[in-house]
Amino acid sequence: MNSLQTDMRHAEGLERQYYVELLSKLYVACRYYPSSFEPGEDEIRVTKGGGKDEESEGLLLGRHRVVMKRVPERDRAGIEQKAAEWKQLRHPNVVPFLGLHTIDSTMYIVSPWMENGDAPRYMERNPDTDSRRLLLQAAEGLKYLHGLSPAVVHGNLRGSNILIDGAGEAHLAGMEFSPAVQAETGGLPSTSRWQAPELLKSRAGQEVLVTPASDMFSFGRIILELSQKDVPFAKIKDDAAILTRVTSGVSPARPPSIDARLWELYKECCHMRPERRPSAEVLVVRLQSLCSKKARTSVSLFGWK
Repeated sequence: MNSLQTDMRHAEGLERQYYVELLSKLYVACRYYPSSFEPGEDEIRVTKGGGKDEESEGLLLGRHRVVMKRVPERDRAGIEQKAAEWKQLRHPNVVPFLGLHTIDSTMYIVSPWMENGDAPRYMERNPDTDSRRLLLQAAEGLKYLHGLSPAVVHGNLRGSNILIDGAGEAHLAGMEFSPAVQAETGGLPSTSRWQAPELLKSRAGQEVLVTPASDMFSFGRIILELSQKDVPFAKIKDDAAILTRVTSGVSPARPPSIDARLWELYKECCHMRPERRPSAEVLVVRLQSLCSKKARTSVSLFGWK
């Protein structure tokens, strides 16, 4: 595919159109684009947003919808190294990284458009969706990331970073640009509902590394979020109050919608001690068991053999 992209960039007229068609068919089949980190200006164009918008919409090869997420200035140092890492990621439950694209000095991360948006909104529109199925698919993606050598830590897990494609399948998105989180008055207020307490206890300005264990804590919060169809600590609007509860080990109340086995898994993921949290591999096994039990229960209820 890399040589096809190179040939396309040197072609004109009908010959160029031939390469566009070929690359387009390969993209549809593989959800992958050549490993050049900077798709050309004529390969991607913005169709909605741009400029200072955090996210914009675009078209790849003039026909495939993509999301273009703006890279903040503070994160641009070393972004090409991260891009090289992301380009190697290949898993059905991890959103593919298509490349970096710069327009008028603004840099974007380009990824495929996910037709059904994020998991919380998808479940709001489709209330009969089994949250366990989405959780299992997201956990499969996390197991893949943590199983790489060295492990890839997501660092920004929450419901809005689980995206749903047109077939209703879940994909992890929105990975952190940096392996370090810089504390602001003890943490990041916008994400403290999902963050592990060890990340929030650091002093202001101090950098702490995200880890597979901190990812597991965040995944526990996602279990709660998708089960109750609302964010953790939904009734608390004050960021400082949330921060205090998380660092003190106070858990949100168990919602009626979550059964005992899933609640137990949530508590294990959100254990205050990182070493006591399950691995992503164990998480997948536990969720597979929960999904198969639900399937067996459905068969029993309908009298199927």
